[in-house]
Amino acid sequence: MKKVKGFLAWYRESLLPQYPFYHRLLKKRLRISLLYGIAMILVSYYTYISIYIIVRQPIQSMGSTIEAVEQSLHTYPSDLVIRIQKGVVFSNYDRPYFLWATEQGKKRLLAVLDTSADAWSIHDYQSELLLTGHQLILASSHAPGYDIISLNNATHVINKASVGTIIKTIELLKVILPYCYLLLVFVIIPLVLLVMYAGTTLLIALISYGIAHYFFSAVQYKRALQLTIHASTLPFAVFFGVHLVSSRFIAFPLLILLFLAFSLTALYEAYGDHASFHRGTNS
Repeated sequence: MKKVKGFLAWYRESLLPQYPFYHRLLKKRLRISLLYGIAMILVSYYTYISIYIIVRQPIQSMGSTIEAVEQSLHTYPSDLVIRIQKGVVFSNYDRPYFLWATEQGKKRLLAVLDTSADAWSIHDYQSELLLTGHQLILASSHAPGYDIISLNNATHVINKASVGTIIKTIELLKVILPYCYLLLVFVIIPLVLLVMYAGTTLLIALISYGIAHYFFSAVQYKRALQLTIHASTLPFAVFFGVHLVSSRFIAFPLLILLFLAFSLTALYEAYGDHASFHRGTNS
């Protein structure tokens, strides 16, 4: 409990770089600040991911989508046979085939088989997937609105039996997917995040050190790194907050800008002339 209170106190003091806390850090061991940085990142991330799971319910959403796909595949006609021979698609249907899925009461077109269609036809059908005479087209959010997978020299047969094999794979996926997701978000991503945090902090500290050393000759890179670790507190809180409510594209550039600004402010608060001014006014 004492360590938790100590961490919370440091977290509160680190949010905004200011004298005298950041000046006092110059007398603290770097190892303590390194431990603080690790704890801060993990606490911030686990708080973020917990809120994300509660609000967005990704596991339930994935489960609902997988269930909809599975039920859709059960409707695959027993007489429909699709042959892919050396990259060319053949079907025993003389008309397009539509595979529909119903998720949470909403019906959507999951896939279309139309050997006479082209890639742009996926917009006309408003389908997630389109199988043409030579290509597999996937709907995409980026321009031109689809991705093309060339069949090249592929040779496959799609019929009721092969679809049944896919259904069995989906049933297995429904069992293991929640555990894989939890492993990803609670173990793998935090480890990757720590590595990224270390690299970003070292770089920001180096840039800040180079700028600050021009004005304050007493600045050491070791102390610049220490101060930068604490200065990262609010920028990463903002970073995770933006991830929850807005575009993720702006999150990282915003993080870097805030991180650098807070790091430079931390060095100024620790080494600037105002430190002696504060000591004089407080005596």
